Amino acid sequence: MRPEEEAALADIHAAFSGSVAYTGAGLIGAAIAAVRMEDTAPPFQGAGATLRKVWYEIMQDVLPSEPRKGDQIVDGGAERKVIDVTRRDDLAAWWVVVQK
Repeated sequence: MRPEEEAALADIHAAFSGSVAYTGAGLIGAAIAAVRMEDTAPPFQGAGATLRKVWYEIMQDVLPSEPRKGDQIVDGGAERKVIDVTRRDDLAAWWVVVQK
C-alpha cells in the first residue's frame, strides 16, 4: 500500500470508528476502535424477518493476535460473538462477522 493510501485509510477509519469492548485475541474487555458495518444477509427459504449481517472492521495493529470464532464484542451494551473472520491484508484490517 502506498503511503498516501495508508494515510487516507487511517483518516477514513478514524472518521467512522467507534469504541467497542473486545475479549479475545489476547485482550480481556479492552476498548478498541472498530467500524461497525451492516447489510442484508443472504436470503433464506421460509417465513421470517429479513436477516441482517453485522460485521466490524478492526485494524490489524489493534489486536495482539488473530481474532477467532467465539471472541466477544460488546458495542453499546449489546454482546455479540464472532462467527467468522476475514483477513483483509489489502486494508491492513480484520473483518469479523458477529451474531447476538
